[in-house]
Amino acid sequence: MRKTVLAAAIMITAALLTARAQDLKATIAAASEAMGSVQTLQFSGTGTNAAFGQAYAPGGAWPTFKVTDYNVALNYTDNSMRILIERTNPDGPARGGGGIPLVGAGNPQKLNQALNNRTAWNVNTNPAPGADPNQPQQAGLTARLLEFWTTPHAVLTAAEANNATLAGRVISFTMFSAPVTVTLGADNLVSKVEYRTDQPVVGDTVTEISYTQYKTFGKGKFPTHITTRQGGFPILDITVTKVEINGIMKSVPIPQSVAQSYAANPPPARNAP
Repeated sequence: MRKTVLAAAIMITAALLTARAQDLKATIAAASEAMGSVQTLQFSGTGTNAAFGQAYAPGGAWPTFKVTDYNVALNYTDNSMRILIERTNPDGPARGGGGIPLVGAGNPQKLNQALNNRTAWNVNTNPAPGADPNQPQQAGLTARLLEFWTTPHAVLTAAEANNATLAGRVISFTMFSAPVTVTLGADNLVSKVEYRTDQPVVGDTVTEISYTQYKTFGKGKFPTHITTRQGGFPILDITVTKVEINGIMKSVPIPQSVAQSYAANPPPARNAP
């Protein structure tokens, strides 16, 4: 009798697991279809971004720059990304913190951040004469990877690759040791992504990215408003003004000096899509 009950319980559990897996697969497939077929993507816009963890006063919001140009190139065929940011002092009084106010040649400030698979680096836009402008970012690799894989199209691929689970309209999984949740709207579009990481000084930190005001661009859809909150305060707010999907995009090659730095000082291995 016990063996019969046990066998029945195993069969029921297996059936439930199979049904949940099928529900997850169908949900991700529906979301992928709604988001569209995207291999490369470039978008630009304006808004604000902030210096995380560098508040002017304890408990205050992060110091915020005015972003005059936010330009991102994403290649989902070779998992590469380039982010170009031009930012200035905020409108109105600048209280300080996070390098604000920018002065002299530092205003406006230009940032150039790159990723190619498991290699991240920054490019100094104003290097000293004869200096290598490429700056390896082993310590910031996980943050850069999370930035790439939580973009609205890539996060669905990541969910498929990392044993995700489904509860209603929320997909959950772990990526690069960070718990991730993806919320789908009634239209099956990715509306919010959240993940939790351990940050120096401030500790356990939630990053919440909202994707809203989607529009159709060629063969895919993309949000025209992107906001990110980190540690409870806004860190990015971009109004997207231009999007190109599946256009011709240059690759983001790894500079030789960066490759040599990673070979000599490899970052820790983590799970990946």
